[in-house]
Amino acid sequence: MNIALAIGGIVGLMKAYGGLTWLMNMICAKVKGKKGAEFGIASLACLLDLFITN
Repeated sequence: MNIALAIGGIVGLMKAYGGLTWLMNMICAKVKGKKGAEFGIASLACLLDLFITN
């Protein structure tokens, strides 16, 4: 339960300070086609997994 509260707080701070918007803009700027979109989705999933796991 404590981990869920901590992650919820971190996500709330990221939303409040524009971190999610910045992350999405950085990924979307690199996407040029279907393969780029697939790579963007995979990189976003890997980053979220890395941050949530640690």
